Amino acid sequence: MMKITDTLKQRWREASALVNQIDEERMKLLEPTEKRWHASLDALQLVNDQCQAHEHIRCEACQAPIFDGDHYLGGDTPLCEECAPPYQDLIDAPEFFVHGDGNPATPEQCREWFDAHIAAGGSPSDSMARPA
Repeated sequence: MMKITDTLKQRWREASALVNQIDEERMKLLEPTEKRWHASLDALQLVNDQCQAHEHIRCEACQAPIFDGDHYLGGDTPLCEECAPPYQDLIDAPEFFVHGDGNPATPEQCREWFDAHIAAGGSPSDSMARPA
């Protein structure tokens, strides 16, 4: 009679062999783009090093550099325009917002900010990012 550990051992061997087989297939599929991918990584690293030398702030979500004049959401966790939340989040998730003094914003304060944006001709889907 086969022990449960023997069954698990066999299942592990089979699963491991399948992973190895598929990994080999993946590597063959990636092979035609491998050199270009590494070259693009090198180019990105060079630009990142240059950005670092100029002390640009980075988006906390995607790590994109934020340049002078770019729109971004400031604070302790700066976010680029693409990652900054839309104004609708003031209504949907007010618990994530704070006043400039660092204290949590109330749902009522978030509603005021939202309403002021809409009254000024904005849309709920507008990014909360502002020029740097």
